[in-house]
Amino acid sequence: MAKIRIFSYLPNPRVWKSLIAAKIGGVEVEVVGDKPNQLTDWLWDFDAKFLSEQEKLELGTFKRDSKRGFSGAIYKTDNFMREHPSVQFQQDLLEMKR
Repeated sequence: MAKIRIFSYLPNPRVWKSLIAAKIGGVEVEVVGDKPNQLTDWLWDFDAKFLSEQEKLELGTFKRDSKRGFSGAIYKTDNFMREHPSVQFQQDLLEMKR
């Protein structure tokens, strides 16, 4: 099992840079992703997976309005939202402004 998992649109030059760095550092990386226009069909999570239409109905609580780069809805788990570095960064910025 890989020590690091990357979920991203593919192909993504940033991912390839990460793979080069990981290889030099001896770290195993697993890349999970799809074409940009297909990422709305994925559950965004640390265990990201492709969702069938039935699974989308069952996981409606994770449905979120997309804000950047996507139209329609995307499916992100609460844990992914809470733990994602950019979300934490945004929360830190809000705290600094208070």
